[in-house]
Amino acid sequence: MVCTACASTGGSVAVPAAPATTSAEGPADPVGVAAAADPLAPATYLPVQRPGVKAVKRLPGGKGGLTPAGQVRYEDGVAVSVKVGGKRTANTKGPGSLTGRSQTTMTVTVTNRSAQELELSSVVVTTTYGSPARTAPPVYDDGTRDLAGSLRPGSSTSADYAFAIPGSTLPLVLVVDLDETHAPAVFTGSSR
Repeated sequence: MVCTACASTGGSVAVPAAPATTSAEGPADPVGVAAAADPLAPATYLPVQRPGVKAVKRLPGGKGGLTPAGQVRYEDGVAVSVKVGGKRTANTKGPGSLTGRSQTTMTVTVTNRSAQELELSSVVVTTTYGSPARTAPPVYDDGTRDLAGSLRPGSSTSADYAFAIPGSTLPLVLVVDLDETHAPAVFTGSSR
């Protein structure tokens, strides 16, 4: 997986469309359930405008790969990395559950090497898949949690996310929008 941070310091972020693929088992979504249910993603990602916060010029990040050593780094010392975990089937029941849907797990790690505390309570993580790109719904169950709280200088924290993504090799785009100070980090690759 290749990772690039938004080169833009404001405005929208071009999110690459992931080409459609199939695996040895056949089409990524043989019955078309996900394609029919999941909405088409916007052509460009608009950074989150948080309530009560003025839009400012965001710090651009660097480039990195989606490996244990790959990170998106910002000039203030903050870094983000994402590790794609495994595939599993959602089995929770309740309002908004996606029981029976295939899901991909991902661990998002934030490291704060800046001089200031980093607030993580408004981090937004989004994922799209396929071509045309579709928005993958997040899946919340016992194995997932959002980034939250404050991160002191010199500290790291991780959170596990899951998204309903059909197929085993389908390309995807993951966007981590930390806050109003840092440009969204954009990771592209596959869910394998």
